[in-house]
Amino acid sequence: VSPSYGKSGCSSLLYHDAYAKYYHHTKNYQNALVHMDSALIYMQQSKSALTEYAKQLSRKADILLEIGQYAEALPLYEKSNHIQDSLTAAISAKQLEEIKEIYHLNQLVWERGKLRNRVQTSILLSLGIILILCIGYMFRINLIRKALKISEKETHKATRQTEEANEKRYDTMRYNRCGRSG
Repeated sequence: VSPSYGKSGCSSLLYHDAYAKYYHHTKNYQNALVHMDSALIYMQQSKSALTEYAKQLSRKADILLEIGQYAEALPLYEKSNHIQDSLTAAISAKQLEEIKEIYHLNQLVWERGKLRNRVQTSILLSLGIILILCIGYMFRINLIRKALKISEKETHKATRQTEEANEKRYDTMRYNRCGRSG
C-alpha cells in the first residue's frame, strides 16, 4: 500500500479492502461492493497507486460478474485494462529510454576505446620506426667502425712500409756515401 494515502487514509483503505474481501468470500456481495467502492475512493485520491486501483476495479468487476451485472462489469474491466496498459506502456517507454541511454553510453565508451587504441597503435608504430632507425644507425656506426679499423690497419701497414722503405733508402744512401768516401 502506498504511503501517500496518509495514516488515516491507509488504515481506512486497509479496513475497507479487508471487509470487501471478507464479504466477497462470504458471498455477501452488496456489502462487498460498498466496501469496495470506499476503498476505490481512497485509491482514486492517491494518484501514485494506479496499479492497485486498477486491480481493485478488476475485483469489483469480478463481484459484479458473479452477481450477473455484466453491463456494469464490462466498463470496469475496460477501465482496469486501460490503466494497466497505460502503466505498462509508460514503464516500457521508460525502460526503452534507459536502454537507449545505456546504448549511447556504451557507444561513447566504445568510441573512446577505439580512439585510445588508435593513439596506442600510433605510439607503438612511432616507437617501432624509431627503434628500427636506431638499429639501422647503430648498424651503420658499427660498419663505419669496422671500416675505420680496417683503414687504420691499412694506414698503419702503409706507414710501416713507408718507414721501412725510407730506412732502406736511407741505408742505401748512407752506404753509397760511405762507400764513395772511403
